[in-house]
Amino acid sequence: MQTDTFMQLMWIFPVYSVFGWLLEVVYASTKTGKFVNRGFLNGCICPIYGFGACMIILVLTPVKDNLLLLFFGALLFGSLLELVGGFVLQRLFNIRWWDYSREQFNIGGYVCLKFSLAWGVIGVGLLHIIHPPIAYVVGSLPPVVLAVILAVFYIYFVVDMVVTVVAVKKLSGDLEEITSIARRIRKSSDFIAEEVGSSAIQAARRIEASRLAERSEQIRRRVNTAAEDARTKIRTGFEDFERLNTLLNNRGRIRSRLINSFPNMKASRGGITFGEMRQLIRQYAQKMRNSGKV
Repeated sequence: MQTDTFMQLMWIFPVYSVFGWLLEVVYASTKTGKFVNRGFLNGCICPIYGFGACMIILVLTPVKDNLLLLFFGALLFGSLLELVGGFVLQRLFNIRWWDYSREQFNIGGYVCLKFSLAWGVIGVGLLHIIHPPIAYVVGSLPPVVLAVILAVFYIYFVVDMVVTVVAVKKLSGDLEEITSIARRIRKSSDFIAEEVGSSAIQAARRIEASRLAERSEQIRRRVNTAAEDARTKIRTGFEDFERLNTLLNNRGRIRSRLINSFPNMKASRGGITFGEMRQLIRQYAQKMRNSGKV
């Protein structure tokens, strides 16, 4: 690779990593109505856009005047980047960061037609509208100034990457435990709704309808046994509920940001999203209140 091409990529990556972060923030903030610090890293850096811009500018600049070829080339590179990036992140951290499974025409939930088309539009806009003035401004900077800016960026980038990876590793372990607890809470919730409610009422009716003392005593023993099982399950459910709240609420700033930035994030093996967890907690609390009325 020629030196000038290498230096060009050295500044293209940070410029469009920051630009991509701004794009994600605008999209997420418009969708949620509040500021969301999007991106894997803590700072205003979204590396996937930096890598995507490097690929598009390096490979597709020679064909930029052919809009159709440029569009589909950017679509292909962007989709490939999302597919590989999502797969690698899941393998490294055992976390599914995004999931497009509910979108039409998706591949493994990593990419979907809607966002692939967006990559095509971004590629055309990048080479024809965005990149020329940015390249002019960067080319006008004194070499020493540019070198200092790049040095500061890449030092910050490496530090941010290390800090984030450490936090994500801890989050990965918590997600596995959260998923396991959520399954138990769901089973406990179903038990409370079905067994403690309907079964207890049916047993009580049988006692009232029975005229034989021996039969009534057998039913009473069964009811007592079922009640003890219910108390055990409810007590276990409370303990799981408390632990789940601890895991969800007692987290550091970095992990809090990641959870807010990726609400659909989940453990890759049968996990549930944080939105689903909040819904599960509400359902469980409601069923606990109802069980007290039975």
